[in-house]
Amino acid sequence: MAPNSITFIRHAENTEDDNLSNNDLPLSEHGKRQAEWASGILPQNPNRVFTSTSKRAIDTAKIIAPEKDILPDDRLLERGWGAGQDGDETDAAAKERLTSFLNNITETRKGENVLVVTHGGLIRLTEQIIENGEGSDRIENCQIICYSKKEPSSNSATNYFRYKETTRPFDTSSQKNIVKKGVSIYFVRHGESVSNRDGILAGGMDFPLTEDGVIQVAMVADEMSRLGIRFEKIFTSPLSRALDTAKIIAEKCEISIGDVIILDDLSGCGGGDLEGRPYADWYAVPTNELVEKHGAESYSKQRERIGRAMVEILRRSNTGDNQLIVSHSSVFQVMQAINNDIHDETETFRQEKPAPGRYKRTTF
Repeated sequence: MAPNSITFIRHAENTEDDNLSNNDLPLSEHGKRQAEWASGILPQNPNRVFTSTSKRAIDTAKIIAPEKDILPDDRLLERGWGAGQDGDETDAAAKERLTSFLNNITETRKGENVLVVTHGGLIRLTEQIIENGEGSDRIENCQIICYSKKEPSSNSATNYFRYKETTRPFDTSSQKNIVKKGVSIYFVRHGESVSNRDGILAGGMDFPLTEDGVIQVAMVADEMSRLGIRFEKIFTSPLSRALDTAKIIAEKCEISIGDVIILDDLSGCGGGDLEGRPYADWYAVPTNELVEKHGAESYSKQRERIGRAMVEILRRSNTGDNQLIVSHSSVFQVMQAINNDIHDETETFRQEKPAPGRYKRTTF
Protein backbone atom coordinates (compact mmCIF):
# COMPACT_ATOMS: atom_id res chain seq x y z
CA MET A 1 0.00 0.00 0.00
CA ALA A 2 1.48 3.35 -1.12
CA PRO A 3 1.27 6.67 0.74
CA ASN A 4 -2.27 8.07 1.00
CA SER A 5 -1.08 11.45 -0.24
CA ILE A 6 2.05 13.25 -1.40
CA THR A 7 2.17 17.03 -1.05
CA PHE A 8 4.88 18.97 -2.89
CA ILE A 9 5.92 22.47 -1.83
CA ARG A 10 8.55 24.61 -3.46
CA HIS A 11 10.93 26.14 -0.90
CA ALA A 12 10.18 29.67 0.31
CA GLU A 13 11.88 32.77 -1.09
CA ASN A 14 15.60 33.02 -0.32
CA THR A 15 17.65 36.16 0.22
CA GLU A 16 18.85 36.52 -3.37
CA ASP A 17 17.82 35.24 -6.77
CA ASP A 18 20.97 34.89 -8.82
CA ASN A 19 19.66 31.98 -10.92
CA LEU A 20 22.20 29.57 -9.41
CA SER A 21 20.02 26.60 -8.57
CA ASN A 22 22.65 25.02 -6.31
CA ASN A 23 23.21 28.07 -4.12
CA ASP A 24 22.70 27.63 -0.40
CA LEU A 25 21.25 30.95 0.62
CA PRO A 26 19.06 31.48 3.70
CA LEU A 27 15.40 32.40 3.54
CA SER A 28 14.43 36.06 3.29
CA GLU A 29 12.07 37.57 5.88
CA HIS A 30 9.29 37.37 3.31
CA GLY A 31 10.22 33.73 2.69
CA LYS A 32 9.88 32.95 6.39
CA ARG A 33 6.38 34.42 6.35
CA GLN A 34 5.56 32.37 3.24
CA ALA A 35 6.59 29.19 5.06
CA GLU A 36 4.58 30.14 8.15
CA TRP A 37 1.54 30.70 5.96
CA ALA A 38 2.02 27.33 4.26
CA SER A 39 2.20 25.57 7.63
CA GLY A 40 -1.32 26.73 8.42
CA ILE A 41 -3.02 25.47 5.27
CA LEU A 42 -1.52 22.06 4.58
CA PRO A 43 -4.37 19.78 3.46
CA GLN A 44 -2.94 16.83 5.41
CA ASN A 45 -0.89 16.55 8.58
CA PRO A 46 2.30 14.90 7.28
CA ASN A 47 3.69 11.71 8.80
CA ARG A 48 7.02 12.16 6.99
CA VAL A 49 8.80 15.24 5.67
CA PHE A 50 11.41 14.90 2.93
CA THR A 51 13.46 17.78 1.57
CA SER A 52 16.19 18.63 -0.85
CA THR A 53 19.57 18.86 0.86
CA SER A 54 19.73 22.60 0.12
CA LYS A 55 19.50 24.99 3.07
CA ARG A 56 16.52 26.93 1.71
CA ALA A 57 14.47 23.73 1.40
CA ILE A 58 15.48 22.40 4.82
CA ASP A 59 14.76 25.75 6.50
CA THR A 60 11.36 25.91 4.79
CA ALA A 61 10.52 22.41 6.02
CA LYS A 62 11.55 23.27 9.59
CA ILE A 63 9.12 26.20 9.65
CA ILE A 64 6.28 24.28 8.01
CA ALA A 65 6.61 21.16 10.17
CA PRO A 66 8.62 22.13 13.28
CA GLU A 67 7.69 19.02 15.26
CA LYS A 68 8.56 16.52 12.53
CA ASP A 69 11.87 14.89 11.70
CA ILE A 70 13.26 16.36 8.47
CA LEU A 71 14.69 13.79 6.04
CA PRO A 72 17.03 15.46 3.48
CA ASP A 73 17.51 13.52 0.24
CA ASP A 74 19.88 14.57 -2.56
CA ARG A 75 17.51 13.00 -5.10
CA LEU A 76 15.34 16.09 -4.46
CA LEU A 77 17.99 18.62 -5.50
CA GLU A 78 17.02 21.07 -8.23
CA ARG A 79 16.67 19.94 -11.82
CA GLY A 80 20.10 20.05 -13.46
CA TRP A 81 21.95 20.02 -10.14
CA GLY A 82 21.80 16.43 -8.95
CA ALA A 83 24.43 15.10 -6.55
CA GLY A 84 27.89 15.45 -8.10
CA GLN A 85 26.53 17.53 -10.99
CA ASP A 86 27.55 21.08 -11.81
CA GLY A 87 24.47 22.38 -13.58
CA ASP A 88 24.93 20.07 -16.56
CA GLU A 89 22.60 17.26 -15.53
CA THR A 90 20.20 16.20 -18.26
CA ASP A 91 16.44 16.12 -17.74
CA ALA A 92 16.55 12.36 -18.28
CA ALA A 93 19.04 11.95 -15.42
CA ALA A 94 16.99 14.23 -13.16
CA LYS A 95 13.84 12.25 -13.96
CA GLU A 96 15.65 9.03 -13.18
CA ARG A 97 16.65 10.12 -9.65
CA LEU A 98 13.21 11.64 -9.04
CA THR A 99 11.48 8.44 -10.17
CA SER A 100 13.80 6.51 -7.84
CA PHE A 101 12.67 8.70 -4.95
CA LEU A 102 8.98 8.35 -5.83
CA ASN A 103 9.25 4.58 -6.18
CA ASN A 104 11.08 4.39 -2.87
CA ILE A 105 8.45 6.28 -0.86
CA THR A 106 5.56 4.39 -2.50
CA GLU A 107 7.19 1.16 -1.37
CA THR A 108 8.24 2.20 2.15
CA ARG A 109 5.73 4.83 3.34
CA LYS A 110 2.59 2.75 3.29
CA GLY A 111 -0.60 4.59 4.25
CA GLU A 112 1.23 7.76 5.26
CA ASN A 113 0.81 11.39 4.26
CA VAL A 114 4.14 12.51 2.84
CA LEU A 115 5.34 16.12 2.52
CA VAL A 116 8.12 16.93 0.04
CA VAL A 117 9.87 20.32 0.11
CA THR A 118 11.94 20.78 -3.00
CA HIS A 119 12.56 23.08 -5.99
CA GLY A 120 10.40 24.46 -8.79
CA GLY A 121 12.13 22.62 -11.62
CA LEU A 122 11.88 19.30 -9.81
CA ILE A 123 8.18 19.80 -9.09
CA ARG A 124 7.61 20.43 -12.80
CA LEU A 125 9.34 17.10 -13.52
CA THR A 126 7.09 15.48 -10.90
CA GLU A 127 4.04 16.80 -12.77
CA GLN A 128 5.39 15.29 -15.98
CA ILE A 129 5.98 11.88 -14.36
CA ILE A 130 2.72 11.61 -12.41
CA GLU A 131 0.39 13.42 -14.80
CA ASN A 132 2.13 12.45 -18.05
CA GLY A 133 2.02 16.05 -19.25
CA GLU A 134 4.26 19.04 -19.83
CA GLY A 135 4.21 20.39 -16.30
CA SER A 136 3.53 23.96 -15.19
CA ASP A 137 5.32 26.89 -16.80
CA ARG A 138 6.49 28.06 -13.39
CA ILE A 139 6.19 26.95 -9.77
CA GLU A 140 6.15 29.85 -7.31
CA ASN A 141 7.87 29.90 -3.92
CA CYS A 142 5.73 27.95 -1.41
CA GLN A 143 3.28 26.88 -4.09
CA ILE A 144 1.52 23.71 -2.93
CA ILE A 145 0.57 20.78 -5.17
CA CYS A 146 -1.27 17.80 -3.67
CA TYR A 147 -1.58 14.25 -5.00
CA SER A 148 -3.76 11.45 -3.66
CA LYS A 149 -3.65 7.72 -4.38
CA LYS A 150 -5.85 6.35 -7.16
CA GLU A 151 -5.88 2.57 -6.63
CA PRO A 152 -5.46 1.29 -3.04
CA SER A 153 -3.58 -1.83 -4.10
CA SER A 154 -1.07 -0.19 -6.48
CA ASN A 155 2.41 0.94 -5.44
CA SER A 156 3.22 2.65 -8.74
CA ALA A 157 4.72 6.16 -8.60
CA THR A 158 2.15 7.18 -11.22
CA ASN A 159 -0.81 5.88 -9.21
CA TYR A 160 -1.75 9.40 -8.05
CA PHE A 161 -4.05 12.17 -9.16
CA ARG A 162 -4.05 15.87 -8.30
CA TYR A 163 -6.90 16.00 -5.81
CA LYS A 164 -6.74 19.66 -4.85
CA GLU A 165 -6.35 22.83 -6.86
CA THR A 166 -2.83 24.19 -6.72
CA THR A 167 -2.53 26.62 -3.81
CA ARG A 168 -0.72 29.75 -4.91
CA PRO A 169 1.97 31.16 -2.65
CA PHE A 170 1.72 33.70 0.12
CA ASP A 171 1.61 37.33 -1.02
CA THR A 172 1.48 39.81 1.85
CA SER A 173 -0.52 42.29 -0.21
CA SER A 174 -3.44 39.92 -0.79
CA GLN A 175 -6.29 39.09 1.57
CA LYS A 176 -6.55 35.74 -0.23
CA ASN A 177 -3.83 34.48 2.11
CA ILE A 178 -6.28 34.63 5.02
CA VAL A 179 -7.70 31.13 5.35
CA LYS A 180 -10.85 31.53 7.43
CA LYS A 181 -11.37 28.88 10.10
CA GLY A 182 -14.50 29.94 11.97
CA VAL A 183 -12.48 31.67 14.69
CA SER A 184 -14.34 34.17 16.89
CA ILE A 185 -12.35 37.40 17.09
CA TYR A 186 -13.12 39.80 19.92
CA PHE A 187 -11.56 43.15 19.10
CA VAL A 188 -10.98 45.53 22.01
CA ARG A 189 -9.97 49.09 21.33
CA HIS A 190 -7.50 50.29 23.95
CA GLY A 191 -8.89 52.41 26.76
CA GLU A 192 -8.85 56.18 26.56
CA SER A 193 -5.29 57.44 26.12
CA VAL A 194 -3.78 60.85 26.78
CA SER A 195 -3.89 61.50 23.03
CA ASN A 196 -7.61 60.65 22.88
CA ARG A 197 -8.32 62.96 25.78
CA ASP A 198 -6.30 65.84 24.33
CA GLY A 199 -7.47 65.49 20.72
CA ILE A 200 -4.03 64.55 19.40
CA LEU A 201 -3.29 62.24 16.48
CA ALA A 202 -1.28 59.37 18.01
CA GLY A 203 -0.65 56.98 15.10
CA GLY A 204 2.51 55.09 15.96
CA MET A 205 3.46 57.35 18.87
CA ASP A 206 3.25 56.01 22.41
CA PHE A 207 0.72 57.62 24.75
CA PRO A 208 -0.32 56.03 28.07
CA LEU A 209 -3.82 55.31 29.27
CA THR A 210 -5.60 57.97 31.29
CA GLU A 211 -7.19 57.13 34.65
CA ASP A 212 -10.55 56.98 32.87
CA GLY A 213 -8.99 54.64 30.30
CA VAL A 214 -7.88 52.21 33.01
CA ILE A 215 -11.40 52.22 34.46
CA GLN A 216 -12.93 51.60 31.01
CA VAL A 217 -10.70 48.59 30.46
CA ALA A 218 -11.41 47.15 33.91
CA MET A 219 -15.13 47.43 33.18
CA VAL A 220 -14.92 45.65 29.82
CA ALA A 221 -12.74 42.93 31.37
CA ASP A 222 -15.32 42.42 34.14
CA GLU A 223 -18.06 42.19 31.51
CA MET A 224 -16.17 39.52 29.55
CA SER A 225 -15.44 37.57 32.71
CA ARG A 226 -19.08 37.77 33.82
CA LEU A 227 -20.27 36.52 30.42
CA GLY A 228 -17.89 33.58 30.63
CA ILE A 229 -15.97 34.50 27.48
CA ARG A 230 -12.69 32.56 27.53
CA PHE A 231 -9.84 33.36 25.17
CA GLU A 232 -7.06 31.12 23.91
CA LYS A 233 -4.69 34.06 23.51
CA ILE A 234 -4.54 37.85 23.48
CA PHE A 235 -2.84 39.47 20.49
CA THR A 236 -1.87 43.09 21.07
CA SER A 237 -0.27 46.12 19.52
CA PRO A 238 3.12 46.88 21.14
CA LEU A 239 2.08 50.46 21.99
CA SER A 240 1.61 50.93 25.73
CA ARG A 241 -2.02 52.08 25.56
CA ALA A 242 -2.88 48.74 23.91
CA LEU A 243 -0.39 46.55 25.77
CA ASP A 244 -1.52 47.87 29.17
CA THR A 245 -5.13 47.26 28.11
CA ALA A 246 -4.22 43.67 27.23
CA LYS A 247 -2.48 43.12 30.57
CA ILE A 248 -5.48 44.40 32.55
CA ILE A 249 -7.82 42.10 30.65
CA ALA A 250 -5.44 39.15 31.04
CA GLU A 251 -5.36 39.60 34.81
CA LYS A 252 -9.13 40.02 35.15
CA CYS A 253 -9.89 37.07 32.86
CA GLU A 254 -7.18 34.84 34.35
CA ILE A 255 -5.18 34.55 31.15
CA SER A 256 -1.50 33.69 31.50
CA ILE A 257 0.84 36.55 30.61
CA GLY A 258 2.59 34.02 28.38
CA ASP A 259 -0.54 33.96 26.22
CA VAL A 260 -0.36 37.72 25.63
CA ILE A 261 1.36 37.97 22.26
CA ILE A 262 2.71 41.25 20.90
CA LEU A 263 2.42 41.69 17.13
CA ASP A 264 4.09 44.76 15.68
CA ASP A 265 1.70 44.57 12.72
CA LEU A 266 -1.18 45.53 15.05
CA SER A 267 0.35 48.98 15.71
CA GLY A 268 -1.65 52.12 15.01
CA CYS A 269 -1.69 53.38 11.44
CA GLY A 270 1.18 55.79 10.85
CA GLY A 271 0.41 59.50 10.55
CA GLY A 272 3.84 60.66 9.41
CA ASP A 273 4.85 64.13 10.54
CA LEU A 274 1.27 64.84 11.63
CA GLU A 275 1.58 62.49 14.60
CA GLY A 276 1.56 64.33 17.91
CA ARG A 277 -0.40 67.22 16.41
CA PRO A 278 -4.11 68.07 16.83
CA TYR A 279 -6.60 65.99 14.84
CA ALA A 280 -7.65 69.23 13.13
CA ASP A 281 -4.26 69.40 11.38
CA TRP A 282 -4.81 65.91 9.93
CA TYR A 283 -8.31 66.65 8.67
CA ALA A 284 -7.12 69.93 7.11
CA VAL A 285 -4.81 68.08 4.70
CA PRO A 286 -6.26 66.76 1.41
CA THR A 287 -6.29 62.97 1.45
CA ASN A 288 -4.04 62.73 -1.60
CA GLU A 289 -1.30 64.71 0.18
CA LEU A 290 -1.18 62.73 3.42
CA VAL A 291 1.21 60.09 2.08
CA GLU A 292 3.36 62.07 -0.37
CA LYS A 293 3.78 65.30 1.59
CA HIS A 294 3.50 64.13 5.19
CA GLY A 295 4.78 60.55 5.10
CA ALA A 296 1.60 58.95 6.40
CA GLU A 297 1.23 55.21 6.00
CA SER A 298 -0.60 54.43 2.76
CA TYR A 299 -3.84 52.45 2.74
CA SER A 300 -2.21 49.64 0.75
CA LYS A 301 0.55 49.29 3.35
CA GLN A 302 -2.01 49.29 6.14
CA ARG A 303 -3.87 46.42 4.44
CA GLU A 304 -0.63 44.54 3.84
CA ARG A 305 0.49 44.89 7.44
CA ILE A 306 -2.85 44.11 9.08
CA GLY A 307 -3.39 41.25 6.64
CA ARG A 308 -0.08 39.79 7.83
CA ALA A 309 -1.27 40.07 11.42
CA MET A 310 -4.49 38.20 10.63
CA VAL A 311 -2.58 35.45 8.82
CA GLU A 312 -0.39 35.03 11.90
CA ILE A 313 -3.35 35.04 14.32
CA LEU A 314 -5.26 32.46 12.28
CA ARG A 315 -2.13 30.34 11.92
CA ARG A 316 -2.09 30.07 15.72
CA SER A 317 -5.82 29.33 15.95
CA ASN A 318 -8.10 26.33 15.59
CA THR A 319 -11.70 26.24 14.44
CA GLY A 320 -14.01 27.37 17.23
CA ASP A 321 -11.35 29.27 19.19
CA ASN A 322 -12.06 32.63 20.83
CA GLN A 323 -9.18 35.04 20.29
CA LEU A 324 -8.82 38.58 21.62
CA ILE A 325 -7.15 41.39 19.69
CA VAL A 326 -6.26 44.62 21.49
CA SER A 327 -5.37 47.38 19.07
CA HIS A 328 -6.48 50.68 17.55
CA SER A 329 -9.65 51.91 15.87
CA SER A 330 -8.12 52.21 12.39
CA VAL A 331 -6.71 48.68 12.66
CA PHE A 332 -10.22 47.38 13.41
CA GLN A 333 -11.63 49.18 10.38
CA VAL A 334 -8.98 47.80 8.04
CA MET A 335 -9.38 44.31 9.53
CA GLN A 336 -13.12 44.47 8.88
CA ALA A 337 -12.53 45.74 5.35
CA ILE A 338 -10.33 42.70 4.66
CA ASN A 339 -12.89 40.37 6.22
CA ASN A 340 -15.78 41.90 4.26
CA ASP A 341 -13.87 42.25 0.96
CA ILE A 342 -14.00 46.07 1.00
CA HIS A 343 -11.19 47.67 -1.01
CA ASP A 344 -12.20 51.31 -1.12
CA GLU A 345 -10.28 53.45 1.37
CA THR A 346 -13.11 55.91 2.01
CA GLU A 347 -15.61 53.10 2.60
CA THR A 348 -13.14 51.35 4.92
CA PHE A 349 -12.86 54.30 7.27
CA ARG A 350 -16.59 55.00 7.23
CA GLN A 351 -17.18 51.68 9.01
CA GLU A 352 -18.31 51.75 12.61
CA LYS A 353 -15.50 51.38 15.11
CA PRO A 354 -15.52 50.57 18.83
CA ALA A 355 -15.25 53.38 21.36
CA PRO A 356 -12.17 53.43 23.61
CA GLY A 357 -12.28 50.50 26.02
CA ARG A 358 -15.12 48.75 24.18
CA TYR A 359 -15.19 45.63 22.02
CA LYS A 360 -16.77 44.17 18.91
CA ARG A 361 -16.98 40.56 17.79
CA THR A 362 -16.43 39.17 14.32
CA THR A 363 -15.61 35.79 12.76
CA PHE A 364 -12.69 34.81 10.54
